[in-house]
Amino acid sequence: MQRHLSLPALTAAVTLSVAALSGFSASADATVFVTLQQDAGVPVTVASDGSGFVNYSGAFGQFERITITASGQPEIDLPHLLQVNTQVNNRLGSANAGVLTIYVSSTGNTPLGLVGMDSGLTSDSLANGWTQTLQTYLDPGNGVNALTTPLGSATFTGVGHDVDSTVANTSGGAHYSVTAVFTITAPSIGIAGSDIAVIDAPVPEPGSLALLGTALAGLSILIRGRRKAT
Repeated sequence: MQRHLSLPALTAAVTLSVAALSGFSASADATVFVTLQQDAGVPVTVASDGSGFVNYSGAFGQFERITITASGQPEIDLPHLLQVNTQVNNRLGSANAGVLTIYVSSTGNTPLGLVGMDSGLTSDSLANGWTQTLQTYLDPGNGVNALTTPLGSATFTGVGHDVDSTVANTSGGAHYSVTAVFTITAPSIGIAGSDIAVIDAPVPEPGSLALLGTALAGLSILIRGRRKAT
């Protein structure tokens, strides 16, 4: 004998499953840090803000104009954990090679267990001969510039875009951090522009997946039953 789920029960099952797939809350404690390093020199934290937003402009080493705009929770709408835009010029009149590394960390994110992470890595502009390597990391210990768990990586020699997806464990402490790293190799005068966006989506628990499967199976049975009736 065939069993049919009632439409109200089916609707409730699908609603609960969708909630399990998409429900999460923002952190109210996010702080964004910007750190610069040239070549193998000492990293220097040049900006930080507990509001979740930093807008930095300045010079560092042989790089005369650096502009960094960074947003972390709670300033930007979920599911973004971190969004960073950088524009870099090396010093006019300097033909010496140099490597600038930019670290941007968003700390104070609320642990959600296993979380799906999408890292959008984009090179907007890049001078001829320059190279940009863009990387993202997660640290369950909530460290600043902590490169514990790799999330994504891409190397550009020109304009381009790449998305890396992975599942990471955000548990391990009261909060966790996400860090974006921009490594710019500049052998000559020029400019580089790039973006990184880290987006999260909680991975559903097995029970939620089973509930969703039951709902979808019920929907299939309901559709077959209506086809036979017609």
